[in-house]
Amino acid sequence: MHILLFKAVSPVSPNTNTGVTNLTIKGHASDNPSTFVSSTSNISNRATTTASVSWSSLSSWTVGNTYDTPALNGIVQELVNRSGWSSGNSIAFIITGSGSRSSEAWDDSPSNQALLTIQYTTISLSGVVTNVSVPGGSDGMVDLSVTSGTSPYTYSWSNGATTQDISNLIAGTYTVTVTDANSATATASYVVLDGIVKKQLYLSGATQLMDREDPVSVSQTLKSTGTLTSPAIGVLNSEYRAFDNANTFYGSYTSPDGPNRLLLTGISIRNTSSVIVDSVRYNNIKLTQVSTIENGTNAAVYIYTLVNPPVGTFNLDVFFSNSASKGAIIGISTLHGVHQTTPTGTPSTGTGSTNSISLSIASAIGDLVFGIVTKRQASSSFTTSETQEWNAYIDETRGGGNSKVATSTSTTLNWTATNGNSNAMVGVAVKQAGGNPTTSFTQSPVMCSNFVIKAGTVKVENYLNIISGTMPASPNITAVLKYDAVNIITLTNPSYNSGTGKLTWTGTLGSDVTVPSGKAVVLEVTTSEPLVQFQIQYDHSSKPSLVEFNTSTYVNISTVDMYSAAYPSGSIITSTTNGSTKYIRAVVSDPFGYSDITGLTASIVSPASGPFSATSVATSGCTRTYEYVWNTPATPGDFVISAVAKEGYENTVTFTKNLTVSLCPLSVTNSVTQPTSCSSSNGAINLTVTGAGGPYTWSWTRTSPSGSGSGSGTSLTSLAAGTYTITVTSTRGCTGTTSAVLNVPTPPSATATITNVSCNGGSNGQIVQAVSGGSSPYTYIWSGSAVTTKDRTSLAAGTYTVTVTNAGGCTLSSAYTVTQPAAMTIIPTITHPTCSTNGSISFTTGGGGNSAPFTWNWARVSPAATGSGSGTNITNLIAGTYNITVTSTTGCTATTSSVLVQSLPPRYQDLSRM
Repeated sequence: MHILLFKAVSPVSPNTNTGVTNLTIKGHASDNPSTFVSSTSNISNRATTTASVSWSSLSSWTVGNTYDTPALNGIVQELVNRSGWSSGNSIAFIITGSGSRSSEAWDDSPSNQALLTIQYTTISLSGVVTNVSVPGGSDGMVDLSVTSGTSPYTYSWSNGATTQDISNLIAGTYTVTVTDANSATATASYVVLDGIVKKQLYLSGATQLMDREDPVSVSQTLKSTGTLTSPAIGVLNSEYRAFDNANTFYGSYTSPDGPNRLLLTGISIRNTSSVIVDSVRYNNIKLTQVSTIENGTNAAVYIYTLVNPPVGTFNLDVFFSNSASKGAIIGISTLHGVHQTTPTGTPSTGTGSTNSISLSIASAIGDLVFGIVTKRQASSSFTTSETQEWNAYIDETRGGGNSKVATSTSTTLNWTATNGNSNAMVGVAVKQAGGNPTTSFTQSPVMCSNFVIKAGTVKVENYLNIISGTMPASPNITAVLKYDAVNIITLTNPSYNSGTGKLTWTGTLGSDVTVPSGKAVVLEVTTSEPLVQFQIQYDHSSKPSLVEFNTSTYVNISTVDMYSAAYPSGSIITSTTNGSTKYIRAVVSDPFGYSDITGLTASIVSPASGPFSATSVATSGCTRTYEYVWNTPATPGDFVISAVAKEGYENTVTFTKNLTVSLCPLSVTNSVTQPTSCSSSNGAINLTVTGAGGPYTWSWTRTSPSGSGSGSGTSLTSLAAGTYTITVTSTRGCTGTTSAVLNVPTPPSATATITNVSCNGGSNGQIVQAVSGGSSPYTYIWSGSAVTTKDRTSLAAGTYTVTVTNAGGCTLSSAYTVTQPAAMTIIPTITHPTCSTNGSISFTTGGGGNSAPFTWNWARVSPAATGSGSGTNITNLIAGTYNITVTSTTGCTATTSSVLVQSLPPRYQDLSRM
């Protein structure tokens, strides 16, 4: 709102600060008015705007107070609508009227200067979005809050809603334009997401990828990873035998099945009489001696091995050169996961005589280090911190076997005996078979945008091909999801279904994880399950090995627009004519790339029709562009087009975005409020618009007088009389035209009933007016007087002029003449008195107002006397001078003077004397 603000100062003569002041404010009709200067007609010669504002009935101002004009919006709007006006140009106001009030200009006093103040409001919007609870659902909501601005507000949503809040929404983007009572607007968009969905990454490709490709369109053959084997060396079976006074040991031993086996035999003896082990056989297969050591005749130890021993129960034969007269302890272990070409490393040996025994053996991390010990006459058991495979005593020989997984390049084995004496030790590192305990799959292509894995359940399903061994129901296999070095989740304790061959991990992700754009999710599977060798098998159809997690980021329609021509041509348009062909084009993105986007349909929401399949016309990286050829219907109006994009093999995850377009033309009708004011422009035209929706803008041109203007809304105000042609434009560019005529305001009209003066020189004339035209109340100013009444009384003869002003400021001047009759006259007829009779005066009347009956009165000069009466005769008069006043029945009077002469008596004359 635009107003002029004045600060009152003390008036300086000849200005006044009393009485009522009525002012009219207009603008200087110029693109950039020049500064006012002190020269003749510098103000009055300037063209003024059609729009004006009446500032009337200003009472006295108090010095120091500020006073605001009414809103000058219409004047300012007319000026800024001029084709030559631009930002930074001047605006000048011209004030005319009657009366005066005092303020100062800037160059007199900057602190008291008049100011043009602009009051406006901004609207602030905020919204709380409730996303759709389930994929494909329609229970989304937007709870809109509006602050600032001036109520009441109007709402225009992209889905056609006109309420403040919207509900029952499907996933998509919803845009609202809010307009307040002062036509200020604000626009905001809110994205309603579909429900959190489960997303699958399928294992695919010869190079072990994970992707979202549609298996219907991509040929898949069954693929397998390399064999996965636990790298750890394990002990399948471990036993010992003790015997005395024999040179051959014979006993059965069962060697279990397992991958990459090794049979290891450790022999502890008291070395008396040069007892030497000649050979060791299992199922008559000769074992290889790895190492031996003697400590004189007190102790000796041996290690023998056999790679890939037969599976089953067979005899183990140990042949000595002489009888083991002081006892022998033989330990037997079957190991798995042992390197079949180089099963052992470099052995170490040692001897001693202390109770604490130790031996360091060269090793590699992950080796299983085996140690054999003998101590003479150690009747109490060995104690140790390692795994004790056997510990036995017979005659004078105590023998033991320990194992330990190496964690460095040197591994120390320890035994402690509380008694006995000399000892011998031998140790060797058993080497791992190697193989591949871990395999990984890498997402391809990488994420095209940030991807959020939501907190909740994460599942990995792998179909297995078992190469050897038997996979237990709860194997020791780990699945890790990560990107770069960032661990997303580690899954353990999977379940294995031997019927389907499916290995399944499930776990709970505690909080959301965002995989950044440009990164790839990696699945890493590591086995620690002994005795089982297997492959991961995969294709999309028969063995859909996959990773599954919850996400809120998936297929998205970034833009949907209407184009003037088919792809790749055309430009974006928001409106078109009905019955034409246009192109609805949508750009769809997916964080997994365009291959994950499986289709787009377009539906007309209002009125409902479709859905129609759109055609993919371009792909690039993360996006796919679709186009639907739309033959527009015959009915104009706003049409909401709903685009629905789908993704993935499942084809159930969707995203919806609406587009509102307009079919032209507009239909515009009007209703007119005629101007009622001659001093200001107060006519109005109200528009009724059908077809495409608003908010609307308009422009008008006027003939007689010519003019132009523009604005927004459906109401044109502050209009002068004239013929208007109004063009209305919708929010998306449709137009419609209407014409209206505003008539010149009706001025007042007046007639009068005049009562003329009844007698010449009187003052009983009257003027009684009948006034109409325009709107009341009326004011009256009679020239030459201070009279402000409608009617006049007690008037003398004359011409009287009155100015009548109606409530619209329209005026009429009328002159009325009050007449009077001619003066009444008296024509006397005198009868003089005689000696015998009295005289008389009779009269006739003439002139104006001489209506009978008459009354009269007379006064006689000498001798003095008076009299009165009625009629036209005055009798019984003696000689004298009579002043007579005659009054007619209408009250008019006339005066005459008559002299009555007494006749002389007869005079005697003596004739005789003549």
